[in-house]
Amino acid sequence: MNELEKYREEIDVIDKTIAECFEKRMQIVLKVAEYKQKNGLNTFDPQREQRMFEKNQNYIQEERLKKYYIELLKKQLEVSKQYQEELKNK
Repeated sequence: MNELEKYREEIDVIDKTIAECFEKRMQIVLKVAEYKQKNGLNTFDPQREQRMFEKNQNYIQEERLKKYYIELLKKQLEVSKQYQEELKNK
């Protein structure tokens, strides 16, 4: 196995973990969507999202990666909101 193949195997392991975490997160998103629907709350809460970005970027140690992590979070929230809207419209 060459060095590149080794790196790709490491990424595969990480991707599997991310997929497992994604499923767990989306299961909780389902509960959030149900709660919001029962209580007449909006799917989108810009203040909550901003607080999340500010807090979660501190999980990243390497400063130059923080902006990329924020982008990942934004995309993750976009998917979560789409899922919540889909559930709301059922």
